[in-house]
Amino acid sequence: MVSRLPDEAQSATAPTVRSGDMESAILATATATTAATSPTATVAVATDTPAAVVASPVASPTPVPASPTATNSPEPSPTSTPTATATPAEQPDLSPTIAFPNGQRVLMLYDANSFYLWNPGSGRIPFAALAFEALDPGGQPAGYRFEGSRWTVTGFDALLNNGCAGLKAYEAGERPPSQCVQLNSLRTPTMAQIAADVGFWLSRPNVETFRILWNGEEVARCETEVQTCEVFLPQP
Repeated sequence: MVSRLPDEAQSATAPTVRSGDMESAILATATATTAATSPTATVAVATDTPAAVVASPVASPTPVPASPTATNSPEPSPTSTPTATATPAEQPDLSPTIAFPNGQRVLMLYDANSFYLWNPGSGRIPFAALAFEALDPGGQPAGYRFEGSRWTVTGFDALLNNGCAGLKAYEAGERPPSQCVQLNSLRTPTMAQIAADVGFWLSRPNVETFRILWNGEEVARCETEVQTCEVFLPQP
């Protein structure tokens, strides 16, 4: 844009110049005027190109190993250990055996030196059917036994009415009990033999009772201390 001065100013101030110089002067004047009168315009040009942003390198955090996380694992349930229940030991039956309460009555008479079996009834009692055995506190055989068959002698194999069969220590000089008027059989072992195995009726530290067997079946028990015992055997 070229600003023009009023004619009066141009005529008053313009020097006489040649035509070629006049164009140069006019152009120079116009340029000078424009530079003097036009403020410098600062134009902000917006562009669509984003300014290049230089990203400063960011220090990556050093990975920290993760602390082990406490896992709530289910605790094992306590296993119930079966408790051993104490089973009471079976107690031996130490009650007196009376297998034939209505049977034939016999009486046993004994002391430290002898044993006698008396038959007060009218029946005949075979020796071979009888046996006698000492018992320990638990009711088990204690190792002292006598078989009735050992009373068998020629002519006598049974205990007769009002008769007796006996065991008497050979060294003992005592007489049979008053009931034994009739001796059907008598055995005379030594004291040592009686102590070793024959003496089933004797009291010992591990013997308090003995039993009577009939054909292998227990039919009665007697205490060693009483020295007299009544039992009942099967009727003949």
